Amino acid sequence: METVKHVQQMKLLLDLIEWAFRDRDDVFASGNITIDFSPKQLRRQDFRSPDVFVVLGAAQRPRNSWVVWQEGGKFPDVIVELLSSSTREKDLGPKKDIYQDVFKTPEYYAFDPETEELFGFELVEGRYRKRTPDASGRLWSKALGHHFGIEQGLLRLYTREGLPVPTGMERGLRAEAAERQLTQLGLAVPATG
Repeated sequence: METVKHVQQMKLLLDLIEWAFRDRDDVFASGNITIDFSPKQLRRQDFRSPDVFVVLGAAQRPRNSWVVWQEGGKFPDVIVELLSSSTREKDLGPKKDIYQDVFKTPEYYAFDPETEELFGFELVEGRYRKRTPDASGRLWSKALGHHFGIEQGLLRLYTREGLPVPTGMERGLRAEAAERQLTQLGLAVPATG
């Protein structure tokens, strides 16, 4: 990772994706692990390590890497790269080409945490077509069924209705507020230890 902001952004996206798909056991999301894709099925010959990727129709189990030939030939459905001045050219050039030509990943997003630029690409007839954000500046992900958008300098997920998917901190604060309200009404259940 390039900066602390990159690490925070990667963790945030993974948390939001995990929460958005909490009711499904066939969505694998990870970040910064290798995707091994060598046609000779040799690890470490041909690989990439996207900042965040999502594979639909895949078991949620621990993996140290995504090995395409051990996963039934399945590549990611969505990839997100976090740009920096030192990675921007590669992420929007050679990496994007590999995701398009080799991985054939249906959706590719690139976000620069420093400049807050968001790029979206959709695979159409084998080529990435640059997507245009909607009126609110968000990009719809068909694969995820959510929007990508920027809030307070961070890339976030939004529901179909435009509501932000809550972060772990936001979920915790809401739970605490609900518990306080129940306590004030005398309806809280005492904690057991």
